Amino acid sequence: MLATISTGSNRLLAYLKEHNGIVVHHLDTTQPDVLVPYLSKSDSKVAMVLLESPTNPLLQIADLAAIADLVHEHIRECLVVVDNTMMSPYLQRPLEHGADLVYDSGTKYLSGHHDLMAGVIVCDRDDVAKRIAFVINSIGNGLAPIDSFLLLRGIKTLALRLEQQQRSAQAVAEYLHGLGFKVHFPGLPSHPNKDIHDRLARGPGAVLSFVTDDKALSERIVAAARLWGISVSFGCVNSLISMPCLMSHASIDPAVRAARGLQEDLIRLCVGIEDTDDLLDDLEAALAEAGAITIFEDGTPSRAGNTANQLTQSLASTSASKSESANLLVSAPGKVILFGEHAVVHGVTAIAGSVDLRCYCLTEARSDEILTLHLSDFDLSHDWNLSDLPLDHEFTSTPDEQPDEALLARIEPFVHGLDKRAVHAVQAFLYLYIRLADHRNKMGQSFTIRTALPISAGLGSSAAYSVCIASSLLYTHQRLSIPTSTHSKEHAGRRSLSYEQADTVNSWAFLAEKIIMANLAEWTIPWQVMEEPWLSLERRHKEAKQR
Repeated sequence: MLATISTGSNRLLAYLKEHNGIVVHHLDTTQPDVLVPYLSKSDSKVAMVLLESPTNPLLQIADLAAIADLVHEHIRECLVVVDNTMMSPYLQRPLEHGADLVYDSGTKYLSGHHDLMAGVIVCDRDDVAKRIAFVINSIGNGLAPIDSFLLLRGIKTLALRLEQQQRSAQAVAEYLHGLGFKVHFPGLPSHPNKDIHDRLARGPGAVLSFVTDDKALSERIVAAARLWGISVSFGCVNSLISMPCLMSHASIDPAVRAARGLQEDLIRLCVGIEDTDDLLDDLEAALAEAGAITIFEDGTPSRAGNTANQLTQSLASTSASKSESANLLVSAPGKVILFGEHAVVHGVTAIAGSVDLRCYCLTEARSDEILTLHLSDFDLSHDWNLSDLPLDHEFTSTPDEQPDEALLARIEPFVHGLDKRAVHAVQAFLYLYIRLADHRNKMGQSFTIRTALPISAGLGSSAAYSVCIASSLLYTHQRLSIPTSTHSKEHAGRRSLSYEQADTVNSWAFLAEKIIMANLAEWTIPWQVMEEPWLSLERRHKEAKQR
């Protein structure tokens, strides 16, 4: 058997090779001539050539017609079998190009809704059809009536769905290609063997993949997507995003993946039927949130020359100087919350969090006396003139036990009229700025905060946000010295904090957290609740209502 299949088929072939004595050769069939040495032997026992075009997930193209002719020329009885799931019979019909058998996953494009598991096998040889029918009848894996109904229902909209999916996939591929990413998609003029694919198929399909050259960056992009759901499947009305080497193709040995050209940072996009502009907007937001691109003031995106990971690596290799603290990127990890008080407060149940799903704060020095805060997740950007802010509070190294009500009252006019979802986050930021900033030189600053945390109500974890603003202010105003590369533990280019610095950051962050949590519009949490976390949820809710 000669094969170019991966994932589930790869596991099945490995099992057959080990337990049934079937010899399997994996070949790169983008060049048909690679088959000749196996077919032309006088004692050749090749019984099947198993193909996929385009391949998943690199979208490589095999000339099905040329391979079918070549195989049948050498071994007439050899079966040419094609996995046509990536295309569906609407876009590609391998039987018309000389294949003997074709199979499609009914779960994917044929159904289009991921509400059944099914497979379809077609052939144009009576002898083969009877053998297949016998096996299906014998082992009883024919479809149940309800699955048959669902599959027939899905096929009725196959053409409509695929036409929309293809249009959006083409737009997404051109967008990523225009940003300078390496994109695998047969609809792009630069794609290898595009002319062959155009001869065999009616369109490029709706699956594409691209690489970022940075695995951590790819993980952040996938995590930051909102409209694109994280899943290993494809062919559904919903758009999906995944990292094959960590998900669908994780069962393949890493050395084999590398030999087949599968990069660890590869991202696969499976385009659904949503509005094209919505898909592009969400993808652009995810790229920007992850640090893969920069959005200029006129809205133009550009491939970022310094990703978040690269920037932290750059910081780690330099000394902690005053000039370094003027422009600084900090981040704080999220946390895992399945249920509990956060879900009750925000009405959102988190599925998962991770240390690699982080809140980021980029602080940049300004040449004027303007303080700017960008909260990207709320689409909020606001400026304050430093001369207008109440900057008469002297700095103390220890934070207040409780927020100063008088200072909060003085801050109130500066947050009045802002988006209600973000006003408490802004209030906490201004409070910490007034308490931590070096007011002698009135240094203008710009703070841009974006999160990749799929939890809570917009900013992600408020604790991560609080840590980011506290650490940014402490470092940029030299209240703490920036850690150097000699600290005890580093990971992925990030610098870890000493325990003493972490305690200082956390104490100020806790103060910001009190301001945010005590001002929730729908549920006010008494201070003692935060200091006594063992209080029951029922009691917390009762005390909150009493307040």
